[in-house]
Amino acid sequence: MERPNSLSAVLHEIRLAGPIARIDLARRLGLSSAAITKLTARLLAANLIQEVGHAPSAAGRRPILLALNGEAFFVIGLDLSWQGLRGAIVSLDGRVLTDRKETRNLFEEEDDREIVGTLVSHVEALVRESGVDRGRLLGVGLVAPGAVSWHQGRMVAPTPPTMSLTRSIRRRPPFDWSHIPLAEELQARTGLPTFVDNNANAAAVAETWFGQHRGAKNLAYVAVGGGIGAGLIINGEPYRGDRGVVAEIGHTTVQVDGPPCRCGNVGCLELFASTVALLDEARRLITEGKAEALGDLAAWKGNLDQLTVEAVYRCAYQGNPACGELVERQVAYLGAGLVNLVNMLGCSLVVLGSREISFPMLEWLCEKVTALVRERAYAAAARYVEVCPSRLGADAFILGAATLVLHPFFDAPERVMGRAA
Repeated sequence: MERPNSLSAVLHEIRLAGPIARIDLARRLGLSSAAITKLTARLLAANLIQEVGHAPSAAGRRPILLALNGEAFFVIGLDLSWQGLRGAIVSLDGRVLTDRKETRNLFEEEDDREIVGTLVSHVEALVRESGVDRGRLLGVGLVAPGAVSWHQGRMVAPTPPTMSLTRSIRRRPPFDWSHIPLAEELQARTGLPTFVDNNANAAAVAETWFGQHRGAKNLAYVAVGGGIGAGLIINGEPYRGDRGVVAEIGHTTVQVDGPPCRCGNVGCLELFASTVALLDEARRLITEGKAEALGDLAAWKGNLDQLTVEAVYRCAYQGNPACGELVERQVAYLGAGLVNLVNMLGCSLVVLGSREISFPMLEWLCEKVTALVRERAYAAAARYVEVCPSRLGADAFILGAATLVLHPFFDAPERVMGRAA
């Protein structure tokens, strides 16, 4: 028997579990062998899936394995941040193909025509450089930090990165983006369906599609960088809230009489747990004449602006006490934020991701944070909490942008099936 949306269910299952035999698809989805044969025949005819060999068998005929045809269609992901703009052509199976970056900070622009024009030019350059047939492009996904109106396709309020506490506080970005219908403008200019979302929300989805927690139904993704952001997956779907502002863990208060934050609050978590805060403390020690105590970091004394988070982490990992104290301070605050998150949401899986921290150092950070969370979180939940490093790295955001287009495609593949055959 075939149920409504069975075609979508089969395609999703092949994406998650492929290569997979028809008999296993039938068992996992609760469909008859006849229904599976009919549905997979349609997907094969549309070139969305492929037969890729045979499964081992103790006796009898070996079942044919089915896998997603990653190059049936492609999508464009755009990752807009305060460090610049990154775009990529992404296959259906999550491979980042043509990759393009520019360091220009669009959040400093004050002309909406210039902003949209730059994004359109980036898309067109990607299409040109990739050589992909435009008819095989499903759409564009754009992610950015801060509040995003998913339904309107607009950025409500881009979140500025944490500034050093020694620098002046600016309450908001220099230009109001909320009036720019980004999705509408990009779609009109490129001819491609366009979707816009918060970058941490999208990264959370990417983890469940392409990360080591593929298929996870409940997950919190926490991005550790110049700010601290989070994205939530609840019952298999991203949670976006009512106004596009959700899981802003970086702007939860951890010091009621703390320093002012650019968001307008005081004592925000990211003022103490962000990579900006970590580097701020390292530079302060160096300028106060304590560079020698920081071991290898002493070499950065004449070039403080180039000091990296990775350098601080490696120095601490190698056993330097002063650097170790800096990292432990960050862990204490980050752990406190995650304890609050776990206690409020009851999530047992937290994934930490970062553009700036390498996987080995992120793995080390997770070990420290996990111990703290298990010690301090509500006892009934603490024993089950797992804080894991993301293996996607900076690609989590570009892949997350891609899922904004991939999700509706996999939910209704029949809309475009004729184009791939």
